[in-house]
Order: sequence, then C-alpha cells, then structure tokens
Amino acid sequence: MRGLSTMGRSRWLDAIVVRTVRSVDQASGLADEQEAVQAGARASGGARERIVAWAWARAGRLGLTDEIERWRSLLPWLVGGAAVGVGLLSVPLLKSVIGHDRHINLLGALAAVLALPTLSLLLWCGSLMMGRGHAGGGLARGVVSLSMRLPGLRTRHSPHLWAAAIETLREAGLGLWALGALNHGFWILAFSGILMGLLASFAFWSYTLGWETTILSPGFFASVVQAIGWLPASLGFPLIDPGLANSTAAAGDQASRAWWLIGCTLVYGLLPRLVALAGCAIVAWRRWPALGQADIESAAGRELAERMARIAASAAIGALQTRTDGPRVPLALLGFELPADTAWPPQPLGEPLPTGAWSRAIAGTAEERRACIEQALATRPHRLLVACRAAATPDRGTERFLQALFAPAGQGALWLQGEHEHPAWQAWLQASALRGLAVVRDGDSARAWLAGRGHD
Repeated sequence: MRGLSTMGRSRWLDAIVVRTVRSVDQASGLADEQEAVQAGARASGGARERIVAWAWARAGRLGLTDEIERWRSLLPWLVGGAAVGVGLLSVPLLKSVIGHDRHINLLGALAAVLALPTLSLLLWCGSLMMGRGHAGGGLARGVVSLSMRLPGLRTRHSPHLWAAAIETLREAGLGLWALGALNHGFWILAFSGILMGLLASFAFWSYTLGWETTILSPGFFASVVQAIGWLPASLGFPLIDPGLANSTAAAGDQASRAWWLIGCTLVYGLLPRLVALAGCAIVAWRRWPALGQADIESAAGRELAERMARIAASAAIGALQTRTDGPRVPLALLGFELPADTAWPPQPLGEPLPTGAWSRAIAGTAEERRACIEQALATRPHRLLVACRAAATPDRGTERFLQALFAPAGQGALWLQGEHEHPAWQAWLQASALRGLAVVRDGDSARAWLAGRGHD
C-alpha cells in the first residue's frame, strides 16, 4: 500500500481524494475508518488539514493511492496522444483551405477554417454570460463515461475518482472554465498546425488566391476583404488592394494575399483562443482556494472535523497532565460554554481578582480547551472555579476537559449558572471522576467558596 508524498500532491488532488473516499464509502457501506480518523486527528493544522489527512489514510487502505499513481503515470502519454490526434485533425482543415488545384478562394477558405472554432467559442462565452459558470459537469461526465469504456482505462475506483474530479471543479465554480481551457488548448494546437501548414505550403508551392461569385458583385467581396483585413493590418499584415483583388484572374500580389490569409487565421483564430485560455488561467488562480471547501463545510465534514478535534484534544490533554510542577496562584475563574452575552467575570463575585489570579471565558473549541489546560498547569491555582450553563447537557468530552483542568488545582468547584438546571448534572457528577467536586449554584455561594469559608 503506497502513499503520495506531500510534494507530489496539490490542493485539487487533496479535494478529489476527500470526495472519492466519501463516494466509495457510501457506495460500499464501509465503516472501518478508526485508523484513518486517528491519522487525521494527529495531523497539524485546522479542519481542512485533518480531513485531508483522514482521506489520504482511507485512500491508502482502499488502494486508491495506487490508482492515482497509475493515472499520473498515464497522463503524459494521454496528453501526448491527444496532441498528436489534434495535429492529425488539423490536416483536413488545412486541406479545406489550400484546396486540391492550388486555387484558393480567400473568403471560402477563411470561412472553412474559422466557422467551427468560432461557433464553439461563442457557445462557451454564451454559457458564461448566462450565469452558468458553475455548470459544465454534464459534458465532462459524458466524456469520462465514454472513455471508461476503452480497454485499460477502467479500474476499480476510476468512476468514483473522475466523478469526484468533475464535481470538485463544478462546486468551486471552475466547471466551464476547465472545459473551456481544454477546448481552447485543443484549438490552439489545431490553429498552430494550420498556420505552420499554410506557411510551408505558401513557401514551397505556388498558389492563386482570389475569390469568385455568380450572383454577388465583385465590389461586395472587395469591401468584405478590406473590413476583415483591417485588424490584421494593424498588426503588420498586408491589406489587399481592392483594385487588384476583384477576381482570381486579376494581376495582383499573390504573396500579399497569402499573408492576408495567414494574418486573418492568426488574428481571428489563434489569438482569441490564447486570450480565452489566459482568462481561464486567471479565473482558476483566483478560485483555486475554493477547491474542496464544500466538502469541508458540509455537515458530514464538520462532524468529522469535530470528531478528530476531540480526539486530538484528548491526546493533548493526556500529554499535558504529566506536568504538575510550578508555583501556585491564589485563584482562577473560567467561564465554559456560557451564552455569548454573559458578562465575565460576573458581578456577584464582587472584589477585583488578587495579584496573579486569572479569569477567562471560552466557547469550548479544542484549541481553547488546550490553552486553558496549559494555563492551569502553568499557574496551578489554589482555587479554581469553573462556571457552566446549568441548562446544558454534560458529556464525556466535558468530563475529560474538566478532569484535566482541575488536576493541577488545589481545590476546584463547579458553578452551574442560570435557571432550569438539567437533571443529568447530578447523576453525571456522581458517575464521573468529578464526583468529589464542590458545586455552587449562585453568586453568593461562589463568592463564599472563593473566600475559602469552610475550606482550606
């Protein structure tokens, strides 16, 4: 079972692996993921890094990393084959331009080479203008489905893998941009082949270039040739003299006409595709951070991240509990998972805190719990009072946290604030390792406990 090194991975590949693992697990009903969850919990960083570590651990167990390596080794060959195929497809386009009798109708040849690529470019631009930038998955899925029928391309997890790649791009708003980039790359190669073919043909053979018509006037074609040739002329290509280009038999500069055709193919064929490809690259660069974010922010992703955070916090607590040396401070106050509008420290405690004492309120995240435990271990308060919401339901995570928090303290008390105390508190305290903890339920009792009345 092999894995990919961090150097060989990218944000897109990480997002693909996360989605593929979930897809495979859902399809097969697999649930043996404890080892992968532990690997994710050990990963450094936030929720995304932990979920990615979990996914790669699961991918190794599923054999997915071997398939990814296989596809990565095949990719250069597939790209090379596609490039050769595009080059071969440019041959019939070139033949439609130069003809068979070395007689070229300028406008007919230009229409033959530009019609299909211009139509595809307009359709792509229209899809973007209609707000379908997040679409593009249907065509890609169709192409992938057909390719999976080819011998040697279908593997155990390849349908899940490629479906995950497409969905990841689509949800990041890159579906049409990715398909557009492939389309533009296709036509850039095709136009490069056509331009090289035109240059070679005009360099080593003699051609007659002009136009013919039966029902239209020669002046109409002359004006069209002038209008089309204006933009290439601004880039240095020659503009055909309308007085010499009213028929194929007119005596004119055939070299100028050849350069006119090359210039129009370059300006109206190749350059728009280069600009569009650059636009796709810019959009991809800007939206790249959004890749895979939907998986992290989903309900399943949040639940998995919280589960791994709890495991990581428990491991950290176990490591921190061995540190019990250092001087004591007189007291410490902690508000744990209290309502956001609760003032802290509360007014009923009255006098300011003595020198060395500390007070803080936390929402209960794994990072906050770890920081509180570290502060308690570093200061070893003589008395530690923790206030919790009485209406909340205690759980095992709360028990582990409070046990680690009270361990370095000389004496500890739990202050259950608010009305409607949950009935589970009493039974929970009796059944947990905190059953000897003092419990107070109002400000006066809390102040008396901090003052040490009846306790030392």
